[in-house]
Amino acid sequence: MLRDFDAKIYHRLLTIPGGKPVRYAAGQVICFQGGEANALVVVSGADIKVQYVSASGRKYTLGQEENYFGVLGEMELFSGSGTHMLSVIAVNPVVGYQLSREKVLGALTKMPDLALDFLALMSNRYHTTVTRAMENILYGLRFNALKSLVDLSDAAGHGLFQIAQDVEAESLGTSSRAYRRILKSLIDEGVLEKEGSAFRFINLDRVFSEIQI
Repeated sequence: MLRDFDAKIYHRLLTIPGGKPVRYAAGQVICFQGGEANALVVVSGADIKVQYVSASGRKYTLGQEENYFGVLGEMELFSGSGTHMLSVIAVNPVVGYQLSREKVLGALTKMPDLALDFLALMSNRYHTTVTRAMENILYGLRFNALKSLVDLSDAAGHGLFQIAQDVEAESLGTSSRAYRRILKSLIDEGVLEKEGSAFRFINLDRVFSEIQI
């Protein structure tokens, strides 16, 4: 549903005059946490990640998208002279279309159906972001790592699956070394097995019993 809203809004925003083309190199920040939120960017086919940096400097990757079509920076669009609460980073080079707050607000005023789509998009994104952040806060590293591994296992039909260990560690706000320790403990306990560079659960019942809330 979220991607449907993104794509729908993407095509509508491209019809709004007065924007400007923008380009971002791999690793460049598109929306900067704490930076002024005075515009949004419409992107197509973009590989991006959404990141939060805590006061102590710890990085949490709250989401990563491949081939994303949609808008970035819309969460603070209605907050006047507010700032971005999260960073959006280009994983690969990104081409986009930037629209100022004034241009977007003017279009939303004239097109109530687009405004409703925006509200739905923002509500869904808020729910997803807060849920992910609260899980990192409320539950331990092992619990959150197991939940993520179960998702990977589900996507692979409970067979062998690959783990991008640095990405997974960053998404949990921990170091790669600490994440590897979790994997090793699961292997040592007979919950997980490694075959070449891939992994597979061998005791899913035990995993499900551990991550039940």
